[in-house]
Amino acid sequence: MSRISHLLRSLLLAAGLLLAGAGATRAQDSITIFVSTETDDLRPLIEQVQPNLRAAHVNIQIVTRPADANLGIYPGAVPGAFLIKLRHTSFELSQSALLEETTGIAHYIPPSENPQTTNLLTAAVLYTAGRCFEAQPFFDAALRDRPMADSVERFIAFMRGVCALKDADDYAGAAEQFAAALNVEHDSALIASAPVNLAWVYLQLGRRDDAFALLERYVEANQGVSSGGTDYGARAYAQRAQFHALVSNYSAAIADLDAALSRAPDSAALLTLRGQMRLALYEWDSALADFNAALRADRAYADAWFQRGLLHYSVLQTGQELRAAALADFRCYLELSPNGPYAAQASRYAALIEAELATYSDWRCLPHASLCGTKTPPTD
Repeated sequence: MSRISHLLRSLLLAAGLLLAGAGATRAQDSITIFVSTETDDLRPLIEQVQPNLRAAHVNIQIVTRPADANLGIYPGAVPGAFLIKLRHTSFELSQSALLEETTGIAHYIPPSENPQTTNLLTAAVLYTAGRCFEAQPFFDAALRDRPMADSVERFIAFMRGVCALKDADDYAGAAEQFAAALNVEHDSALIASAPVNLAWVYLQLGRRDDAFALLERYVEANQGVSSGGTDYGARAYAQRAQFHALVSNYSAAIADLDAALSRAPDSAALLTLRGQMRLALYEWDSALADFNAALRADRAYADAWFQRGLLHYSVLQTGQELRAAALADFRCYLELSPNGPYAAQASRYAALIEAELATYSDWRCLPHASLCGTKTPPTD
């Protein structure tokens, strides 16, 4: 039973139940901003923001390649406006792997010497650095200065919702802010992460019906939506599946993943997640088939190796050969994702199996241990 409980614990981690440890705030942060070549006039604005950041020990660097940036600033569709996109943040939420920190793109008011613009950009930089406490006064100042576009206020509300969770585990405050990030119809089009975060907070507040009603609207709103090769309908089904797993409704989770896979049948991530849900229902053969299918789709998808290793070791451990297969799977995971979310578990399980196999004098080498990341299909 102890090994099965380890397996289920790993399942729930992927579904967002276990806490992701928040990274410690650094003594000094450096935020890198990409400024579009069409917005060179914004560089003085960025330099103007720098004095506001000294007390928080945050420096700004400007780069020319978007891939290197924490924030991106682009010209807006409206003359004199600009867009700011939070590309990624340098801190992690502590509550759940389902929660998202990225807000997408927001339209800001015209730049130049406007104090409101300076305060907004300062707050966005501090937020990106994980300095929510220092960001709040600048959000307050920007909101007090004069009325802003509704889209900007919702952009701010999303960031403040994340901060309510990060700084104080303030679920009620986070719910208020994430709800404000949506319009009155709870439209998910503007800030895609807001309905997901709000649904998660509703669950923490015991508002299960509200959470799944919101997720129903979220799934419906994303049907037929795709961009940049991403099918947002499939993504929405997969996200709702993880919420079903949070309340132990694994059959509903599988139904959502079936719908997602009908749109993206070769997704290793979706196949692996469905395998985990089937494993929670003790459907061993179906789970194994999903993990194998995931690895046929993408031999380099590390999570599938780890989950299949758990199945081999925790559920089907009936003999020495399956121990060897589990060890090979864990080794493949560690080779492909040495710093991944399951690295500590994979290392621990590998060490346990190696110790067990050491008691045998005739166990064979692991012929498929070197195949992770290759195109050789796994066997059922």
